[in-house]
Amino acid sequence: MSGQTTHTLKSLFTADVSRPIAEDGAFSSVLEGLKATGAIPAAAAEGLGGAFASAIEEMLSPELGEVLASSWSRVAALADALERTRTGDVVMFVPLATHKVTSKHLPTVDLVCAGKAVASLPFDIALSLDLQGLELEVRRGAIAGVRSGKASGQAALGLSGKTLLQKSTPSLDLPGRLAFGASAR
Repeated sequence: MSGQTTHTLKSLFTADVSRPIAEDGAFSSVLEGLKATGAIPAAAAEGLGGAFASAIEEMLSPELGEVLASSWSRVAALADALERTRTGDVVMFVPLATHKVTSKHLPTVDLVCAGKAVASLPFDIALSLDLQGLELEVRRGAIAGVRSGKASGQAALGLSGKTLLQKSTPSLDLPGRLAFGASAR
């Protein structure tokens, strides 16, 4: 379906996923926080802005649907629906009870100057999503979307054990359908 936005980890940190994350006001404070941690050598601080902007886009690029699907993979009814829809045009809906999804990602950014590694920055991205009344849409052996329900969540970005940025959402009604991945057509 054209015109649909792919929701990634970036969606949890900024309202406008079409803009580079470095343009979001909150991330300028993250850049200053990076410098303040002392994890950045003075020689690398000069060119950090552009490198950081590119690295943060890549760190936040995993699709939110993949993170959720990984958590839901242990649900027996979902495993059955995935198998039964692998071939043909069968669509199944799997209701989920109220539950929490937590996920931790540990990307590392290596700073290189003149071909030499000058620093390795160990980031961590932590997610916690509270979900109620969701129904998974399954087609072609994959989760194609989520219908209805409520969601709220928290996301945090840290470096070397220090939190650089935290975001929380209010409880959101999820009317309609949120599409996931290539099978969402």
